[in-house]
Amino acid sequence: MHSPTDNIRCGSTVIRYYSAYGGWMLPDRTLTKNPLKAHRIAEETEEKKEKHKQAWEPYEVELLIKRNSKWTMAVIAKKLDRTKSDIIQMLSAISAGN
Repeated sequence: MHSPTDNIRCGSTVIRYYSAYGGWMLPDRTLTKNPLKAHRIAEETEEKKEKHKQAWEPYEVELLIKRNSKWTMAVIAKKLDRTKSDIIQMLSAISAGN
């Protein structure tokens, strides 16, 4: 942060500064004028994103098991917001478990 009115960025999470309100808009649509609080929330949000990317949700695994045969790895990865290598690894783990 170079100036007191800059956006706060942590990884891919950006908390924007709104000069009309004189503060940062948080992900829950509340406003804060405290840059330390905004930065802490940006870090927490980024941490939650990383944890979500690492853990597979049951619906994701079920989608892979019952997937449409016409879908490519790129389509599945886009639907689940994952990388193609993540999809390939999970598919191999599913097939090894069966």
